[in-house]
Amino acid sequence: MSIDTSSIYSATSTSGTVETKNNSTELSMTDFFKLMVAQLQNQSMMDPVDNSEFIGQMAQFSTLSQIQELSGTSQLSYAVSLLGKNVTAYSVDDSGNASSASGTVTNVLLQDNIPYLEIDGTMYAASDVVLVTNPES
Repeated sequence: MSIDTSSIYSATSTSGTVETKNNSTELSMTDFFKLMVAQLQNQSMMDPVDNSEFIGQMAQFSTLSQIQELSGTSQLSYAVSLLGKNVTAYSVDDSGNASSASGTVTNVLLQDNIPYLEIDGTMYAASDVVLVTNPES
């Protein structure tokens, strides 16, 4: 069975991150297994890879996947906790233009695993929040 590595990766940036076909920087378990199979097929007969190394790599990859999932859940939980609170959000777009908004968070939207907050009808990433205050009673 031949592994076509060009089908796994579309580009490697200078920062060292790998972009998959869907332009994300995350590797799935399927990608990991494809890489493992390619490594097994291309190993040297004089210096074979120890099986325990693969088990260790799989355990590390599994742990990393679970940590990423927990991080995403934590970010969403944080965004939901801001509902009804007064926040100030500050963001800079791709052109370098800065914008900010202060107001009450009325909605939370999850798009591409990134939580967004609606403040006065405009959506801001939860990571753009710089100040949180309780609404005045």
